[in-house]
Amino acid sequence: MDERRKYPRTNVSAIIDYLARKDYLICEMKDLSANGVFAVTSEPIPVGETIFLDFYLPGFVRKFKLKGRVVRTVSEDEASRDGLVPGMGIEFFDVSPKTQEDIIRFVSEGLKEDVRG
Repeated sequence: MDERRKYPRTNVSAIIDYLARKDYLICEMKDLSANGVFAVTSEPIPVGETIFLDFYLPGFVRKFKLKGRVVRTVSEDEASRDGLVPGMGIEFFDVSPKTQEDIIRFVSEGLKEDVRG
């Protein structure tokens, strides 16, 4: 885990619906932590933009509806040059304690199953 991270992350493959700048978009979630997510997209929203996210997580019946801010982007050029995935890092804010608890539980379970080493 990167020492700058406040919360552990786990890999997850889920679809995110999001609203940004009056555009409704869909992309794939690559990894998740209690305070953010990396969304895979070839057209990331600029850093600083607020977006509204909707997604389901395996094992949960309810849809997660969160507000986030883009804090990092990886262009297709950067991704190809550096061996990364294009997309954007999104930090959640105004998260309810119940939602944060559910995400922490999901990430913890994912880390138990993670065999990457």
